[in-house]
Amino acid sequence: MIPLALGVATLAQFVRVQDGEFMLGDRPFRFVGANLHVMHGADGRDRAEETIAAAARDGLRVGRLWALGEGPPDAPEWQRRDLLFRAGPDGWRPEAMAALDRAVALARKHGLFLIVTLANHWADYGGIPQYLRWAGHTDVDAYGFHDRFYSDPRARAWYLAHVERIVMRYRNEPTILGWELFNEAHGTTEAAPARLAFFRDALRFVKERDPNHLLSPGLWGYARGAERDEWLRIMSLPDVDFCDQHVYPQSNLRVRSARDLMLFLDDRAQLARHVVRKPWIVGEFGFDGPGRARWHRKLLDRLLWDGAGGALVWIYQPDLGADREFRVAIERERDPVRREMRRAAKRFASAPPPRNPSLSAARGREPVFPTHAMIAGRANPHGGWRRRDGQWQLDIPPGAFSRAVWEEVGVYPGGVLTHAWGAGSGRFEYRFTAPRSKNASLRIRARVSSEYPGGRAPAHGTSRFRILLDRVAIGDFSAPPDDGLGSVLEATAPLSARRAHTLTFEVPDGPEARGLCIYGEEAKLNREPIDEATPITIRTTTAAVTSR
Repeated sequence: MIPLALGVATLAQFVRVQDGEFMLGDRPFRFVGANLHVMHGADGRDRAEETIAAAARDGLRVGRLWALGEGPPDAPEWQRRDLLFRAGPDGWRPEAMAALDRAVALARKHGLFLIVTLANHWADYGGIPQYLRWAGHTDVDAYGFHDRFYSDPRARAWYLAHVERIVMRYRNEPTILGWELFNEAHGTTEAAPARLAFFRDALRFVKERDPNHLLSPGLWGYARGAERDEWLRIMSLPDVDFCDQHVYPQSNLRVRSARDLMLFLDDRAQLARHVVRKPWIVGEFGFDGPGRARWHRKLLDRLLWDGAGGALVWIYQPDLGADREFRVAIERERDPVRREMRRAAKRFASAPPPRNPSLSAARGREPVFPTHAMIAGRANPHGGWRRRDGQWQLDIPPGAFSRAVWEEVGVYPGGVLTHAWGAGSGRFEYRFTAPRSKNASLRIRARVSSEYPGGRAPAHGTSRFRILLDRVAIGDFSAPPDDGLGSVLEATAPLSARRAHTLTFEVPDGPEARGLCIYGEEAKLNREPIDEATPITIRTTTAAVTSR
């Protein structure tokens, strides 16, 4: 085993921050790097030197690895040996620290700096869910489950005990560029004050024990306006040295073109460099599928243009026989992605100052990337009116909107009922052509709920919205908490003589802007039949209507 050989280093050997830039000695330090599969699993640990050496051959200057792993006291032996830093709050595993020692020594040998992540938001290798289970929280599917970590004194203390063991061991090791308190920390809007308080305390805790290394909280990033505001508040804390964001454009409905990607990156660069005024890195990014290498080039070139401090691809690893998403196999020297990494590494190492003229201190917090996405739907008005009980009726599938404008938006075909969903504030617009009318009115019926992306709402998770017909409000409503089913509402409105109409469901900005789901037919795989599964239904309420 390669010895750790810890010693006392001079401050000049550590990567520092000066005037919003990473510095190594008296020179700016910009980098292209990689996440490294070297800490979890026997295969990753056994082939750690091959992985680190491959990154070094490609000219990469920084690696990111996870020094984390939590399990129950009765975890099986293979997990204790190959995955965990602790089995139970007091079950420290020496194998994990030995693997970390070796990874640090190998990085030093091959000339790589390391960013070390100290805990996981997700359940991979334990994470926040395991800390909470240790503390007696078992309802892992409850709304805001992860939020409890930030205010539970036992979970916090167990986490900080792990952090202290790591940072005290390596506080004099210049191979480590910095510590990242979490991988992709985030949570509900309601818990934002508790998260801010936690990070303020945890960052100070680390700085008091290790003033030599840089610190980042390890947030996942942001999508909606409230998340953007929280990202700014936490990144502005005095003990945060650099800002971070993870970028997987193919999983983001808002990023559907190269131009979208450019503006998405610009917005983060603007906040970090010109509002927070700290270095900014992309701690994870990845693309899959056709044209993969080309998209890596686009992202890396834009980051250089925006003055980013660095970017770390997901993930350098041995070819383990499993098709892991975004992997960069260390055996494939001619991989086009690795070719792009080598090209970008050279450019970052000799990069001139940032040049994007659209970013500046004068712009301030004004969004570069639109806070709301506009998605066009069907261009033509709906037909399909049919006679029922002496009245005309039109059924509109919720996903057949003419336009949707939301902070996040999509159509979900799963669950119990298919539904169109929009998060935060925004609106759905449906265009239709009505029968000829005289003094007629319409009865509008829809099944709705609030929208909590990725989870169900708490009991107080209602959302205020209004319905408009031809831009005229016909009522204010409260959508019940998101439960995947919603409740039926009805509204009436006079039908003007015009033929083409626009029906709008709108959630205004404000504290009760909790999105909107509009439900339709039963999902194809639904095994829980529900009464009154229906699209949006519009019926005339007088007989003074003639067919078109």
